[in-house]
Amino acid sequence: MPKKICDLTTHISPNPLSPRGFPQATLNLCRWQKWAIAIFLVITVVWALFDYRSELFVLNAALTIFYLLTTLYRMLIIDLSLRKPREMVITPEEMAEPPNGKEWPRYMIILPMYHEAAVLPQLVEGLKKLDYPKDRLEIRLLIEEDDDETMPVARELNLEPPFVIVPIPKSYPRTKPKACNVGIEYGEADLLVIYDAEDQPEPDQLKKAAVAFSKSASNVACIQAKLGYYNSDWNLLTKCFTAEYATWFGLCLPGVDSLQAPIPLGGTSNHFRLDILRQAGGWDEYNVTEDCDLGLRLFENG
Repeated sequence: MPKKICDLTTHISPNPLSPRGFPQATLNLCRWQKWAIAIFLVITVVWALFDYRSELFVLNAALTIFYLLTTLYRMLIIDLSLRKPREMVITPEEMAEPPNGKEWPRYMIILPMYHEAAVLPQLVEGLKKLDYPKDRLEIRLLIEEDDDETMPVARELNLEPPFVIVPIPKSYPRTKPKACNVGIEYGEADLLVIYDAEDQPEPDQLKKAAVAFSKSASNVACIQAKLGYYNSDWNLLTKCFTAEYATWFGLCLPGVDSLQAPIPLGGTSNHFRLDILRQAGGWDEYNVTEDCDLGLRLFENG
């Protein structure tokens, strides 16, 4: 393994729930909240004993108001996304040459995978179609060293640069974010993107992201690509997923961004400035929603 540029795996805290010092939701309720819940439950029980009909009416009205407020908030962010478009549209003319007029930024792609032998050949063929200079690109396949299903298939493909197989040492926790952290501890690159094994990125996505970063402020750490389903017409379930993704990435997230609120990142197609990602400590390997957590930490760090 090459020399590490940064250390994203060494434990620095005795806390077993946060060995690298990331904030954790271990304190779910503070003292006054526990007392408030206890008092509310007591009042609810006593009220039900004396006049349960009035109680049910009040509780139903309160819940109705709550759901009305959440619906109004969703309508607000959708309205903001329609009135203040936040999507960055990159034209073919802007992608005709590097943003600096000289050369494209160095790009690193990481693909954490585990038991993905069936889709690996298709994935590699799809990544070969990416329209980006091969001498400015590195594609890292992050495969667990004891994954006897995926590793042999990867080696049989006789992959050539820019593909690189990165064996992930067997260690705990055995999670996707841990593999990602191992994969970015060494190597030089300006930008980084993470894909899942089933992804089929558009050929010009890297160039679009590179141009988008060049048009953004220097403290913009991440650009989230819009996700969509390529099999939207298979059945009712895929159509529902497609509608959900279109609403979330096309309407909700732009509205949240208009409010300058934290963006809960999706699990794939997140483009980062690699230096800022490393400074932030990478992903929290003990967090099951590591991408959402990373989005919140990047926002907190400014």
